[in-house]
Amino acid sequence: MEKITAKDFIKIPNLMSMFRILLIPVFLYFAFSVGFEEGKLYIFSVLLLSWLTDILDGFIARKYNMISELGKILDPMADKLTQLAILFALWLSKLVPAFVFIIIFIKEFLLSIGALYLKKFIKTNIIPSNYWGKAATGCFYISVALLILKDYVGMIGMYGIYLTLILMIIAFISYWRILLQIMRKEKEV
Repeated sequence: MEKITAKDFIKIPNLMSMFRILLIPVFLYFAFSVGFEEGKLYIFSVLLLSWLTDILDGFIARKYNMISELGKILDPMADKLTQLAILFALWLSKLVPAFVFIIIFIKEFLLSIGALYLKKFIKTNIIPSNYWGKAATGCFYISVALLILKDYVGMIGMYGIYLTLILMIIAFISYWRILLQIMRKEKEV
């Protein structure tokens, strides 16, 4: 297992993940101070910037061999915090039902506990994102954008949120299966 070094903090993909975390208060400012109706363009721009940096940080990390232990923690943390903040704002603004936020919050909480367990007790690397997780994240950003632009696209954004919820549940099950396999192998040793 690699250690986190000071150099990891200045790697471009990690800086992009930190930038995504810094975009959360910007999103929340526009969502609550300006509002989803009046601040559509600003909120949409922040979402687009967040999603593009999410795509780019992974691409750059893999292409230029900048994958680091810090990045394996920062990238999913930025995803989780961003998604939960956005869903929280959408729920408080009555744009999504409470159960969507609650289910995704519980999913993220359980996955975080699983990741901490792997790190602390099994001393293994965090499970990297897989196809289902990436599909859920992409669907999330598109659905939220469509939800914000509902005047132009109708209910498509809400259907996308429900599809995102399904993809996130599938991703959760796939990650949890991997976690259980790792735990079984650890017991066998």
